[in-house]
Amino acid sequence: MTKIKIGLLKETKSPVDNRVALTPAQAQWLKEHYNVEVVAQSSDVRVFSDSDYSAHGVDVVDDVSDCDLLMGIKEVRIDSLIPEKHYVFFSHCAKLQPYNKPLAQEIAARRITLTDYEYITDENGVRKIAFGYFAGVVAVYNALRLYGMKYSSFSLPAPDQHWTVDALIDRIIEEREGIQKAHPRILVTGTGRVGHGAKYVLDSISQRMGIDFKVLDVADMVENNGRFEWDEFIHHPELYKSRFAEYVADFDILISCHFWHPSAPRYFTNELMLSPRNKIKVVADASCDICGSIECTIRPSTHSEPFYDYSPLTRGEVPLFSDLGNISVMAVDTLPNALPAEASDAFGKMAIESIVLPMLNDDIATLKNATIFENGRLTERFMYMNDWLK
Repeated sequence: MTKIKIGLLKETKSPVDNRVALTPAQAQWLKEHYNVEVVAQSSDVRVFSDSDYSAHGVDVVDDVSDCDLLMGIKEVRIDSLIPEKHYVFFSHCAKLQPYNKPLAQEIAARRITLTDYEYITDENGVRKIAFGYFAGVVAVYNALRLYGMKYSSFSLPAPDQHWTVDALIDRIIEEREGIQKAHPRILVTGTGRVGHGAKYVLDSISQRMGIDFKVLDVADMVENNGRFEWDEFIHHPELYKSRFAEYVADFDILISCHFWHPSAPRYFTNELMLSPRNKIKVVADASCDICGSIECTIRPSTHSEPFYDYSPLTRGEVPLFSDLGNISVMAVDTLPNALPAEASDAFGKMAIESIVLPMLNDDIATLKNATIFENGRLTERFMYMNDWLK
């Protein structure tokens, strides 16, 4: 069995990410059960402090250049890239994102191997490592928090980074009386990881306090001459039309958790927002496709300032709660950061199973499809990026 040394990277992207690839307890477990050494690059922004790692027997260092595998969450700052190392993080470059082109070029120049969590999948192409579930959980909480603030009907505090999912649900239950009196009706779009997280919270609070909600699958949202065929929609989404107008008169809150392709129809359009039938005035957009299928999502927001108002009349942002007829939007694009401790614990378990253990057993095939660069060269799957890099 191969021996490896893992370095847990300090997050350097702004705004700062407080999640980790491996928790202190997981790093300790690897050290005790496998031929693995783990060090943590010193950081003052992680949900787990340097002293938390030290207490679990994990060395805290500044220099990680002697590590075999460097694991982070978000993109690594270009000037901190170490030549000829193996990195794993969400690189956001394989879809030819222009803002990360300089990062990809430098990875190639420094002969770095880059494996991207997003492309570690099973035989059916389903992602094995993701934070999406927690995005759905936090989206429900923020949606209710925003609704209560907009209509002054109940009050939920900002999430605490040491909360668990169950603690978040308990906070909602504590506001049972105000929420039941306001009785918001909630529409959720999407049945993937994000949608499952949202449904878990809504199922939990519905059992304990009663709340009306509906979850839409893609087949509920689009049609092609009155029918829906999955393969056709995947390959030719432009053939389909939106059915979203069927739902806007029956719900107060929209929680968007669906995947959307730019060729697919738009769902909550400006036209629908202006319709006299529309009752949806609060949107929690966990998908956060800017100017995409939810047309009031015109920019991402932050955890410190998660909400803004959109006026369908002016098609732009206006002061928050300046008019109850506006659409109040939550579009934080790093929702799992609100529950970083529990989210990191779940993520770390997936990372151990899908990255660390296969590497220990020299099972490179598991990571091959997710490796974008190998020693600075594009791998076969990602060769389409070649012209873009130049």
